[in-house]
Amino acid sequence: MALATFFRASRDRATMIVTAFVLVAIVVAGAFLIHSAMTHPSAGGRILMATSAMALAVFVLALTAFVPLGYEVTDEAVVIRRSIRPLRILLSQVAEARRVELTGVVRVFGVGGFFGSWGRFTSTQLGAFRAYITRRDNLLCLFLKDGDRVVLSPDDPDGMIAEIRGRTPL
Repeated sequence: MALATFFRASRDRATMIVTAFVLVAIVVAGAFLIHSAMTHPSAGGRILMATSAMALAVFVLALTAFVPLGYEVTDEAVVIRRSIRPLRILLSQVAEARRVELTGVVRVFGVGGFFGSWGRFTSTQLGAFRAYITRRDNLLCLFLKDGDRVVLSPDDPDGMIAEIRGRTPL
């Protein structure tokens, strides 16, 4: 049994800027809610503001749990590493793996830019697809036998494609 090969997923400048902007907005909103909770004239208002601040913190923590941290190729699957349960795409389900460039992408459901982009998207080139990316370049697409498409952004997309092809008869 061969070892898994890990591929880094670093963030590009645009993702870092969006992430910084969103984090600043969240900190400002949280500070406002905490200040309002401490100074609101009624107990009900203080509870509402404090609860809102806690909900905002939980929401941010929940979002960061889904951030793609990197990818692994094993003998059985492509694994998308995240803080929570990793996602596995069985190599037996992969019909093709190749580099892609995307423009005109529309987010259908998911996150677009906060530590990366993940969820469901659509584009003129691919139609509907799932993405687990941390940058807008270095994109590769796994075309699955069931018609689904999964876009990833490893730092070394050509190396990852070669690794997938080396472990499966594509």
